[in-house]
Amino acid sequence: RLPAPLAKAQGEPLLLQVRTSAAGNDSQVLELQMQERVTGKLAFQRATSGWTLTHGRIGIGEKVTQLPSQSGLQLGARLPALNADDWWPLLRQNLSDSGDSGWLDTVSRVNAEVESLEAFGRGFGRLSLDIGNTAGNWQGRVQGDAVAGQLAITRPVSTGLPLVVGNVAAPGRSVIHLTLESLILPPARASGVELALDPRGLPSLHVQSQSFTVADMALGALEFSALPATHGWKIASLKLTRPESSLTASGLWEVDSRNQQSTQIDATLTSTDFGKLLETLGYAEEVVGGRLKLQSNWSWPGAPTAFRLARTDGDLTFSLASGRIPKISPGAGRLLGALDLGSVTRYLTLDFSNVFGKGLTFDNIKGRVAVEKGNAYTRDLAISTPGADIGLSGRIGLAARDLDLELGVTPHLMEELAVAGGLLGGPVVGAAVAVLHRLVKKPFEKSTRINYTVKGGWDGPAVTRLGPPPPAPAGDEP
Repeated sequence: RLPAPLAKAQGEPLLLQVRTSAAGNDSQVLELQMQERVTGKLAFQRATSGWTLTHGRIGIGEKVTQLPSQSGLQLGARLPALNADDWWPLLRQNLSDSGDSGWLDTVSRVNAEVESLEAFGRGFGRLSLDIGNTAGNWQGRVQGDAVAGQLAITRPVSTGLPLVVGNVAAPGRSVIHLTLESLILPPARASGVELALDPRGLPSLHVQSQSFTVADMALGALEFSALPATHGWKIASLKLTRPESSLTASGLWEVDSRNQQSTQIDATLTSTDFGKLLETLGYAEEVVGGRLKLQSNWSWPGAPTAFRLARTDGDLTFSLASGRIPKISPGAGRLLGALDLGSVTRYLTLDFSNVFGKGLTFDNIKGRVAVEKGNAYTRDLAISTPGADIGLSGRIGLAARDLDLELGVTPHLMEELAVAGGLLGGPVVGAAVAVLHRLVKKPFEKSTRINYTVKGGWDGPAVTRLGPPPPAPAGDEP
């Protein structure tokens, strides 16, 4: 049974008309018509072994009225809609390990126009395709709402034995090359039904695109390369490049002995302006500036497209230097802004508004985070600012969007005293305070550490100060 638009229900009548006419002593022209679905004209030449197809065209959703002038068989389609997922099993058979492209070897050219294309459970909109076949190698152009560029499918070269390097096996399968000006990955359909693909049957794929967009996010230039592996599909390299950031990744999509799929990804992200990268991802004004270095590894059950925070495990280390969190808002800014920083300043009887008044300016934020089934755990996340050191440990619910954290703030009291002493008492007092700072810094700072618990949802966590409340400043006494 063939998928739509060639599908036929059981018992449904489908009339096929065939007409033949002589075009010479040793030539025949065959005309086909299957209602309004398929029309065609095929020219045959008599040979010693029988009749041979010389040229012709078959149209799906189009009316073929003339024979093409070029040799070979042409296929054309003009369709209002097409679900490519339904055709994948047939296509896979013709991209087999044997190197035999089957009936596609008889086709010299394919051109198609589809108003609404469905593929991989996503709607790609309008698409046109025009590719030609030379000795089993296909090349042409693809153009549409979501993609624009060159497509090539090269015939596998038989070497007698498969190439195996580590866990990667590259048997004789066709290789798909996409060299694009633009590529847009539409969101998955809301139906929740995922295309059941077996990674062990996928061909090698190489993609280069000058621009790559996902969910209206311009992720930059894309380079992607994957090839068959012994138990699945090896993502040899993925690279996304923007002016301020670079992401590199590799991984494996495999099937185990129980026929269960899983995905593993190792990724490195660097950015010279983390705030600008966050803005691209839809989080404007969360961070200003910041130099980021992040290394991570991730794993989850299912295909790469089956990524869900609630069932993902991972581990990441990062360092973010020289930036500012400008406002109290959902995310990191809200967490820090939710703290009762007024009580900190009252406790120290000094004004730290230069540190926190216009957001949080930080020298460095670094730490290690472990992700297990949608929860992020950290024991050593440290934030260093000009006016205080902040330490954070506990759990952040990425899937449930809740917090269960302990947080400690250690103000740099002596630096403030040195500045104040220099301004009020002159350089001698300022120098004396600086010497005192070097002598008693660690014990003094430890004694002024203020601890909090942060519990509840991301939008409104309860922040509780541990220990006795800070004393009121002298000016507040009755």
